[in-house]
Amino acid sequence: MKKQLLVLVYVISSFSIFAQSEKTVFHNLGLTGAWGGWSYNATINNSSYNSFNGGIWGLEFGKTLLVGGLHYTVPDAAINSNYNLRTNSLYLAYLIQSYKPIHPLVSLAIGGGSITQNDISTGNTVLVLQPAAGVEINVLRVCHIDLQGGYRAALTSNNTTYANTNFSGFYAQLNLRLGFSWGHGTEYDKRGW
Repeated sequence: MKKQLLVLVYVISSFSIFAQSEKTVFHNLGLTGAWGGWSYNATINNSSYNSFNGGIWGLEFGKTLLVGGLHYTVPDAAINSNYNLRTNSLYLAYLIQSYKPIHPLVSLAIGGGSITQNDISTGNTVLVLQPAAGVEINVLRVCHIDLQGGYRAALTSNNTTYANTNFSGFYAQLNLRLGFSWGHGTEYDKRGW
């Protein structure tokens, strides 16, 4: 009985030793987190204040790079206007010293969209560029909040004046991201904690 128990302990311990050296596809990519949440925006377009919200999601790589998507609808701030800008953008964010509770970040959202009138497409396709910089707060391991400021440039091949005048402008953005971050990033590995 003693010999069988000793063999069982040996077999179980050998599994754990081999499991520690196993590499996975996601490990090779440096995937360290997954996030999703809400994005609240305030903007001044054509001398009018406007606010709207949307959704944000992303995968975190090496605790420093967030790659994902950003979706929202921007209503025209003009009075009695039924025009909206709907966009789906690639979202890239670089988190600087993300191991700190409060740290800076820079981001870029770039993607296509369309201008709609009364929820019907006008046929105007738009390229939206949104560079921004801000600060992120690691509230909990599963909850991060960031505040950013930047400029939204809505560029279109037709009706350019309307898109540039009514949808381009400076904006402030508040993102609430829920998810989880695991593993170690480059700063963590350098510092050894």
